[in-house]
Amino acid sequence: MNNKDIQEQRVRGYFVQAANEILRGEGISNLSVRNVAEKAGYSYATLYNYFKNINELLSVCIIDFIQEGRKFIVGETKNIPHGKERLKAIISSYIKFFIQYPGIFELFFITPLKNSNSAKAIISFLEETCSDDWDYIIQNEEFSKDTIETNKESIKYIITGILVLYNNRRYPTDYAKFQKTLDSQIENMLSKL
Repeated sequence: MNNKDIQEQRVRGYFVQAANEILRGEGISNLSVRNVAEKAGYSYATLYNYFKNINELLSVCIIDFIQEGRKFIVGETKNIPHGKERLKAIISSYIKFFIQYPGIFELFFITPLKNSNSAKAIISFLEETCSDDWDYIIQNEEFSKDTIETNKESIKYIITGILVLYNNRRYPTDYAKFQKTLDSQIENMLSKL
């Protein structure tokens, strides 16, 4: 890799880092070419040398956030053996990630996306993160693949709904009630296995 390529990667990384910081801290409503460029220390016109438009930059940020979320979940669950308990912990960590970063939550679950690949990556994020444990449950607890598929879909929709209600409406009204409701719902979903 020559110096020009290294410099291009570095500048591109500055734009991505700036956009990630804005999304994480301020939310998508504050994401603009000008804000990203200013935070990165460049003119807004320079951003267009590295990204076709803000949506292309947003797609890169989504992939970064998914990777960050996976690392967070792995860190929270690495010592839990495969199976239902680990699945429960993964789901709880997934939710915890989005509670800690409401700007990322807003980007993933509220903002309409123009890039279908980004939307697919978001939709499959939880399922892919849980895939080893779903496989373990199928192999060791003798549940049919159909039963597992039905439960995966239910969990995806219920968890998304819980996140939307809490992050947007603060329902339940405090975090302790939210955590109790969450634990109850996860336990209920996994008890059907």
